[in-house]
Amino acid sequence: MPVIEHDLVKSPPYLWNGHLQTIWPSVARRVEGVTYERERIDTPDGDFLLLDWSRKGTSGASSRRLGIVAHGLEGDAHRAYLKGMVKALNEAGWDALGWNCRSCAGEQNRLRTSYHIGKTDDLDFIVQRVLASGQYDEIALLGFSAGGNMTLKYAGEQGVNIPAEIRYVVAFSVPLDLDAVAENFKRLSNKLYDRRFLKTLIAKVREKATQHDMDLTHLAKVKTMRDFDEYYSGPVHGFKNADDYYRQNASMYFLDKIAVPTLIINARNDPFLPTECYDPALVANAPFVTLDIPRKGGHCGFSHHSLNRCWAEERAIQFISQ
Repeated sequence: MPVIEHDLVKSPPYLWNGHLQTIWPSVARRVEGVTYERERIDTPDGDFLLLDWSRKGTSGASSRRLGIVAHGLEGDAHRAYLKGMVKALNEAGWDALGWNCRSCAGEQNRLRTSYHIGKTDDLDFIVQRVLASGQYDEIALLGFSAGGNMTLKYAGEQGVNIPAEIRYVVAFSVPLDLDAVAENFKRLSNKLYDRRFLKTLIAKVREKATQHDMDLTHLAKVKTMRDFDEYYSGPVHGFKNADDYYRQNASMYFLDKIAVPTLIINARNDPFLPTECYDPALVANAPFVTLDIPRKGGHCGFSHHSLNRCWAEERAIQFISQ
């Protein structure tokens, strides 16, 4: 329910706007000290997931606390923003699991469907599998951007029935209002990001068409992310169109149902997010949700003084350690 606005993120002087605070950390940041152990698991629908585990410290010893971390659109568990969070979790005494959405870890998934911004059944499957192992007493769910939307939606879907072991939820740079975000991506200043996402998404559709029945005639109509969602993300995953896809999957509609302490961190100068993603009304009826709005940080950047420090990681560890 609280909305906190502040200027605590002190970005380096050479990153003077939201675009630089987004792009430069994604290409220049290097996170050392994270060694993943990859696990491949089969899903109930005949597909598979790739999970990247990092145990606490350098000895490989396990903790009784686990952070499950989701990446953003077309990302993976090796992106600097996710590895930085994994390292912070390990240093705070938590094991970490970076899970890769279907088709996002360098290997195309088996089915005609893939992942989408509101697909929560894979996260639920991972959570249930972790719980069945009996290894962890305390779990935190964390997610970036699209992964943050999935994570918040999952927590809202679970509501008061969320497993007792899940104590905290943290989401960074979240497109809470998917329709408004899609419109925001049409802006000239955001064309770079739009093209970047479309390049890999369209390539995956073409690859899938070699194994599954995929209508490629619509690709010529795809000029924006909304177009892609209209013809592919939506219909391929059972939604009528982009509007239906956004309406059923935007995490803003699930916040009031969340029943565990939850922190959303959206930087005010995030070029991906329009003003609708900072509206205090989003959390007015969500007693377990805090909306934290630093003035700076960009999208999944949050560099603090230098690329070696990320304010959002420090804030997340503080939150889940309370």
